[in-house]
Order: sequence, then C-alpha cells, then structure tokens
Amino acid sequence: MAQANHNYDIPIGNNEVIKWVDFDMKNAKIEYIDDEILPLKALFDGLELACVRGCCGIEAFSFKQELIHETAIQLNLKIKDELDNIIDTIESKRGCFKNCVTDFVT
Repeated sequence: MAQANHNYDIPIGNNEVIKWVDFDMKNAKIEYIDDEILPLKALFDGLELACVRGCCGIEAFSFKQELIHETAIQLNLKIKDELDNIIDTIESKRGCFKNCVTDFVT
C-alpha cells in the first residue's frame, strides 16, 4: 500500500493539517459538487489569498481556522448550518458522504 503524500496535507492551524488521503485517480468516480457548495462561494473567495484558484488550485487558499472564523463573521455566514445543508443535499443525491466528513464538520 502506498503511503500518503503529506506534501498535499492542507494546513489549518499551528501544526494542524487535514491529512491527504491517497486514492486511485484512474478508477475514482468523479463527483461534481460545484452547485452544492455555491452557498460558500463568498467564503472561499475570502480565503483565496496565496494565488488564484485557476492557477494554484487548493493551494491558493488559506484554511487557517482564524481566517475562516473572521471571514464568516464578516459575511454573517453560519458555516456549520451551511455545511450541514450542503452535506444533506450531497448525501440525498449521492449517498455515503456524511459518514466520510462527520468528524471534520462537527
């Protein structure tokens, strides 16, 4: 079994990361969730600091907890409620999503 490539871990705070999980890109089923995450577009726009997503992808964003909190307050956004709604929508369409992210969202 291949080891996870920690170069892709996403920093979220001091010595805290969202761990990269290796997967089989050739056989993985691609799910497009752009419509479902649209309610968080303004949040993602506020987190896009290092570059632009079209150039650097996920590395264009800062997911530091403090920045997410500050941006959500500025936008008057209730992140937990939005994420719960998004997860419920994806779950109802595709199944099996909530179990994968419950620990991260709570």
